[in-house]
Amino acid sequence: LWEGLPQLTVRDTGPGLPEALLDKVTERFRRASGQGTTGSGLGLSIVSELAQRQNARLTLSNRTPHGLVVNVVWEQN
Repeated sequence: LWEGLPQLTVRDTGPGLPEALLDKVTERFRRASGQGTTGSGLGLSIVSELAQRQNARLTLSNRTPHGLVVNVVWEQN
């Protein structure tokens, strides 16, 4: 699907996110409750804004058995 396009992928081994929040955590100050982590909820909103400004696509998905995959793909003009 994205073969040949520049991309950045980050995979972590954390708890992942509830499926219902995957499309909402890029909103400012949105955080998943009960994750046992600190933060302001701005990180993914900043990444989302930067991706939009650079004509890139941001996708989030859960890993099996746990974790999150964040992928940024720069699209051709």
